[in-house]
Parts: sequence; structure tokens; C-alpha cells
Amino acid sequence: MGFGQETHHILDLVRQCKQTNEIDEKIAILLKINANLPKYMQLKIPSLITRDYVKRAIAIIEERID
Repeated sequence: MGFGQETHHILDLVRQCKQTNEIDEKIAILLKINANLPKYMQLKIPSLITRDYVKRAIAIIEERID
């Protein structure tokens, strides 16, 4: 499956991540999103992930896939 076909799936995951308030779920979704991105677009995720980091990471991912 090419990245173009994955874009819709990734955007759905981004939406889910934004909608949930549970930090553990946000982190799990962020890690899933990152794993589905092509290697050159993946973020280097720190070992300590905060709510603020998740927000910034999601914004960066949205910019990269736009």
C-alpha cells in the first residue's frame, strides 16, 4: 500500500487522537500514526511523552502530510 492510500487512514487517526482526552490513548494513537508514516516523515519520539508533546507532534504530522 502506498503512502497516498495511507493518508486517509492517518488523518482518521489524527482526528481520533485530537478527540480523545485520555493521555494513554493519545500516546498509543500517536505511536501508531508515526509507525504508519514513511521513514523520512517519522518523528523521533522522546521516552517521556507529555500532553503538550502530543499536541505539537500531531500538528507537525498534519503539516508534513498536507
